[in-house]
Amino acid sequence: MTERANERRCVPLSRAWTTPDDIAAKVRRRWDDGSLLRAYGEGGPFEPICLPLSGPRATQIGDDLGAARQWVAGLDSGRRGDARYALEWSSIGGRRIGRNQVPARAVVSSFEQAWALLGVAGDVRRFEEVLNLVEPHFPIRCWVIAKPHEALKLRAEMTRLIAAYLTITLPVATWMLLGFIRHIPRELEEAALIEGATRLQAFVRVIVPLARPGIAATAVWIVVVTWQEFIFALAFTSTKDMRTVSIGMNDFIGQYGIRYGEMMASAIVISIPIMVVFFFLQRQFVAGLTAGATKG
Repeated sequence: MTERANERRCVPLSRAWTTPDDIAAKVRRRWDDGSLLRAYGEGGPFEPICLPLSGPRATQIGDDLGAARQWVAGLDSGRRGDARYALEWSSIGGRRIGRNQVPARAVVSSFEQAWALLGVAGDVRRFEEVLNLVEPHFPIRCWVIAKPHEALKLRAEMTRLIAAYLTITLPVATWMLLGFIRHIPRELEEAALIEGATRLQAFVRVIVPLARPGIAATAVWIVVVTWQEFIFALAFTSTKDMRTVSIGMNDFIGQYGIRYGEMMASAIVISIPIMVVFFFLQRQFVAGLTAGATKG
């Protein structure tokens, strides 16, 4: 019994006490599963992360006061003036050593603290660049938020591909929308201005509703063009995860034959999103196509 007691005394008391690295490791789990980046991308408030700390008991403080002080100093310096986390303190002790204030919980209360604690500020900046790039493209933005780490890995190729699609669609889309907006009588905007509306209010409340058929027609055209585009997707993607559906269908053409069954099945599947988009926008699309066809 005496030998076992001596062995327990030889074991450092602070071995099981929480360190700043332990705090970072627990927060990193939320980084690794993508929950931190998803919450950041959604723009919602940060949900504080409260981590209970394992520290010395009152009897351990009495046995080795120096180790307890060193543990407190390490946690206090690790928070870097609350830049990485904040500490909540509690009082422990008794008649032998008196009452002492020791850290009880570490609290990460903001995204900035989490990024500083994990040292991922560079990755977050790259994630922001991806979000800004896909801001006009709602479906792509939803995928980026749902799969933030995959989006970071594909950042370079995604940037090239989106830039290429903007190059081929933006000029034509601008030309199409300009024709629809010019078809709207200017007197309607002037009437809204006379009623006290600002130019922005007149545009949002008068011009945009009247131009809705043109916007729908342009949107359908952009979706169809980008969905079936092949050349740019083949030239600007080098990884399998970034292949578009048209490139994926090309895989069914092999050196020794063509798998017609799989190709026809995939053609039906990838045509469904276009059919859904057209189904919900068909009235506006038809109205947009026939706008200006007659006069008077």
